[in-house]
Amino acid sequence: MLSSNRLRIIFWVALLAVALGTGFFLTIRALDRFAGNAPVQMYGRVVDETGSPLPGVRITARMRTVRLLSHPLHPRLGPDVILTAVSDADGRFSFRASSGKYLAVGPFEKPGWTPSIAGFREVPRTFEYPLRGYEYPPGARKRPDNPDDPIVYPMIPAEVATVQNNPN
Repeated sequence: MLSSNRLRIIFWVALLAVALGTGFFLTIRALDRFAGNAPVQMYGRVVDETGSPLPGVRITARMRTVRLLSHPLHPRLGPDVILTAVSDADGRFSFRASSGKYLAVGPFEKPGWTPSIAGFREVPRTFEYPLRGYEYPPGARKRPDNPDDPIVYPMIPAEVATVQNNPN
């Protein structure tokens, strides 16, 4: 049997270990935010030329983070992290990560389909986190982190794209 003093010592050592462990992870997260990284959320929707949802599109995104021991004026970026998603029956997809700085969306792949060049020129495909500059003036740029109002990416059948690109 352990004496009550030994139990007290074990209790306080365990409590200290938990407190230090939690503090360590909170400190790492604070340093990560200080370096310029933020939670990443991006919601999108893939549609065809008529605006109908396009399910089964494979979307790839590249995400980069700022390394912890990096100068704010000359940040050292970490390696690319590849994220993938597949659009659901409503054409919706999302990318979420606990920490990142830059997110570049694309390519969009589905057999027999290609991104609409005219539509993609007007749609943002690169985002910098934390999201700044979306509030002023209000509504000037669409926020990528609103699941109720996703960014819409149009696609057209590949044979239509071939005809559009080669009018002869």
